[in-house]
This record gives sequence, structure tokens and C-alpha cells, in this order.
Amino acid sequence: MVRYRRDEREIFNTQDRFDNLGHTGSVLRGDTRQEAQMLLPDLGPIKITPFISGRATGWDDSPRSQGNGAEGRGMVDYGVHANVVASKVYENVRSQLLDLNKLKHIVKSDMTAFNGHANKDPMELTPFDSGVEDVADFGGVVMGLRQRLQTKRGGPGKWRSVDWIVFDLEAGFFHNPEKDENTHGDFIMARPEDSISSNFIAANFQYRLSDSTMLVYDGVYDPNRNNMGTSAISVAVEREPRLAYFAGWRYIHDTDNSLVVFGANYKLNEKHTLGFRETYDVDLGRNHSTQIIYIRKWPRFYTAVAFDVDRTLEDTGINFSIWPEGAPQFGLGSKRYTGLSDSVGVNLR
Repeated sequence: MVRYRRDEREIFNTQDRFDNLGHTGSVLRGDTRQEAQMLLPDLGPIKITPFISGRATGWDDSPRSQGNGAEGRGMVDYGVHANVVASKVYENVRSQLLDLNKLKHIVKSDMTAFNGHANKDPMELTPFDSGVEDVADFGGVVMGLRQRLQTKRGGPGKWRSVDWIVFDLEAGFFHNPEKDENTHGDFIMARPEDSISSNFIAANFQYRLSDSTMLVYDGVYDPNRNNMGTSAISVAVEREPRLAYFAGWRYIHDTDNSLVVFGANYKLNEKHTLGFRETYDVDLGRNHSTQIIYIRKWPRFYTAVAFDVDRTLEDTGINFSIWPEGAPQFGLGSKRYTGLSDSVGVNLR
């Protein structure tokens, strides 16, 4: 059961879009997605996997029918995933200054090409939820080159492999004349139709200064507008298993904002974990947003409560989520902080 209420956040582009503001009753919605994959014999080091997915969605009421009829949408996506992995070990690399003991270079190249078709345009549907009503029929190709330099650390009897340097490049190019969104490199390989169909070139660089400290850069270039959509650099410190914190700078071209960010996660004990996020707008000289998160572990599930204050939108809210132990994908509510059930480590991507 879903109900649409427009507010100032405007997650969707609602201009010239159908909605049910004049029809305030709840709508019964059903949505199912099925996918089939076929793993072909390897072509040497290359793995190729064709796929096809079908999706059916129905609503028992529709704003276009003035509350007197149902709406249905069918959708099919098809394409191919391909990847190749290569590695080489350099046995003689040693450095006390950089804490290097051997070096392994891993390179992975991957590609996804796909296309999709639907019998309804998202602009014809009431925008209840992202990932349901806003999915569109489009296609394109996404290519990635992902590199890792691994070394051994820990000393005799305690050697372990760690990622010393990570450098990932990804580029996506799509065809969809009806969409003109700003790019954030939002491509979802498992569900291509949920991606944002805006061309992008993205880079992620991680340099582990020590076992507990990492320098991270993350940026997305927008070829359509010839600018950096987003750019961020951060330092993360992880004192496992109880404490992790980060600080950094982030630039958002769409709103021309320079933001200073800080966050921390602290595990009080086996049952209780706290998180804190603070963003300061340098250009406006004021707080941008604040968030406090509380994670509670129960015998077979977790709950999270997040308190948000957003000065930009002049909005205050409380979000609640719940998920079963070991299966956060089946949770209800926001899944943004489900990773804190296993580790206090921070995710800066």
C-alpha cells in the first residue's frame, strides 16, 4: 500500500508529471522482478554472462483514470556482463618506510552492455518510490578498470594481505533522450534499469598510509556539461573494533557548494553503536546538516534510528529501519547504515 505526498525535498523531477494530489486515498501496488543469467564457457581469461530480466508492476488506481481504473507496466532488460582478471606478484619489493613486503598487482577489467524496453514512461506514473516508479527503458555501456596493489603486513607469524593502493576508473555512456539528469556515477550493475542514465567518468583512489589510516579521493566528471559533478577528498582512521572517524572536503557542482565533512562511529558494546555526521557549508558559513545514528543489536535482528537536521532544506526528521541478522538486503527502511552491524569502519564512496 502506497500513498503520495509531495514535499519540498522533491526526490523526483515532478514538473509536467502525473500525481495523485487530487486523489488522496492509498493505492495498492504490486511489483515483481525476475532475472535469468547464463554463464558461457570462458574465452581464455574472459568471463561472459548474458542476462535477461522481466519486471511487472501493477497499481489498483491511477491518476490518469481519475480514480476509476488500474494501471500496469511491463518491462524487459537484456544485456551481457564480461570481465577479465590478471595479476602479477613482485617478490623482491621491500620497503621499511612504506611498510611493503612483496607486492601483488591485481587488474580487473569489466564491461556491461544492456538495453531495456517498457510500455510506460515514468512521467506517466505517480512517483511513490525511487527504484519503482522512476525506472525507465534505456540502454548503454559501462566499462571499468579496477586496480589493486596488495602487500603483506603484520610480521612473522602474523602476515596478512592488505590493499596498499586502490585505483578504480569507470565510464558509462547511455542513450535515453527523455532523461537529462546530472550525473553522479550512479550505475547499479545488478539492476541496470535503476541507474541514472547520464554519461559519466568516475575515479576512486585509496592510499593506505598505515594499518589504521587511509587517504581517499572520489570524483565524477560529467561529459555532458563538461564539469566535475562531484569531487571529494577525505582521511579515514579506523581503530577497530570500537572506533572509526573521518574528515574531509567535498564539492558539489550542481549547487556550487564547498562542504567540510566529519563523521565518527563508536561501538559502545556488543549491543549498542553510535554514529555521527556533520557537514559545514564553507560558502554560506553555516551548518549544512547534522545526523546522529543509533544502532541496536537484538537476538536475531538489528534496528537503527537516525535523527537528521538539514539546514539547506530547513527539514528535521527521524528515520527508522530494521533488518535481520546476516541479511540486510531484506530490511525495512533505509539501508544506509546496515554496514555498522558488522563493523564500525567508514564507507567513503
